[in-house]
Amino acid sequence: MQSNQIEQGPDVRERDLFYFPPELNIQFWDTNLKEPNAFTVGRICARFYAPCFEAGECCSPYRQQNALRMLMTFSFYFMLVQLAFYITLVVKSTDVTWLVVPNDDVLMGYGALTKYSIKDHNQYYRFLSFLIMNSSLFQILVNLFSTFLFCLPLEKSWGFLRFTAIALVGGIIGGFANAIHCPEPCTGASCITFSVSGAFIFLLAVKFSSIGDLAKAEYAFCLMMVPFNFIATSFLPKVDWLAHLMSFFGGLAMAGVIFSNQIISGCASKTVLVISIVILALLVAIPVTLIYVKP
Repeated sequence: MQSNQIEQGPDVRERDLFYFPPELNIQFWDTNLKEPNAFTVGRICARFYAPCFEAGECCSPYRQQNALRMLMTFSFYFMLVQLAFYITLVVKSTDVTWLVVPNDDVLMGYGALTKYSIKDHNQYYRFLSFLIMNSSLFQILVNLFSTFLFCLPLEKSWGFLRFTAIALVGGIIGGFANAIHCPEPCTGASCITFSVSGAFIFLLAVKFSSIGDLAKAEYAFCLMMVPFNFIATSFLPKVDWLAHLMSFFGGLAMAGVIFSNQIISGCASKTVLVISIVILALLVAIPVTLIYVKP
C-alpha cells in the first residue's frame, strides 16, 4: 500500500501543477488529441492561434459540437452585431479618415453616447446602444480578437446568465461614467471586455491559491493583456478611457456579488458580498448624481 502511494505521488503532484478551477477555464474549443498528427509543430501552433480550426477533422463530431456551442453564446452574437454595426457606420459616413472613423452625425444617429444626449434629452437607450459600437478599424479588430479568445471561453465557464449580467451591468456603468464629462460622440463596445476582465481578475484573486504552478503562467499572460488592452483602446478617437476604467470596476463588483459564494470562509463570503453591493451602488449613484448636478 505504501509503495503504491509513493508511485502515485508524483502523478498527483504533476496533475496539481496544471490544475485550474472550472470558473477560470479559458479554453472554449474541444480538440481531438487522439489524432496521429495532433502534436506536430504546425498543429500545436494552430491550436494556440486559431483553436476553432483545430477541433478535429472537418465535419467531425468535435467540429459540430464546437460550432453548435458557439451559436448558443452571447459573445458570438455580440461579435456579429459589432461587425455589422461598424460596417454600416462606415458605409453611411462621407468623410472617413485613414483610421476609418465614422462621422459624428452617423455615430449619433445610430446610438453613440454623449453627456448632452443623457442630461438634455434623456435618451437612456444610448447606455445600451453604444455598447455595440466601435469608432475605428483598430478598435473593432482588438474587440473582436478579445471577445473571441477571452470572452467566449469565460462565457462557457460562467454560464450565459452570469456572463451576460456581468458584461451588461459593467458596460452600463461605463456608460454612466461616459455621460459625466464626454461632450463628443463616444462608442463603448470595449466596455464589455473590460467588465469581463474585472470579473476574471476577481475570480483569479479568490482562486489563486488553488491554481497549479504551471497553470499560473498562462493566467499571468492573460493579466498582462488587460493593461495592454486598456492602453491600446482607451485613447482612440471617440473612446472614453474613464468608461473603460469604470466598466472594469463594475465587472469586479458584479463578480463579487455573483461569485462571493466561491469563497470558502462563510464570514469572508458575506463580507465580500456586502462590500460588492455597496461598491455597485456607489458606481451607479455617483455618476448619475454628477450627470445632473455637474454643469
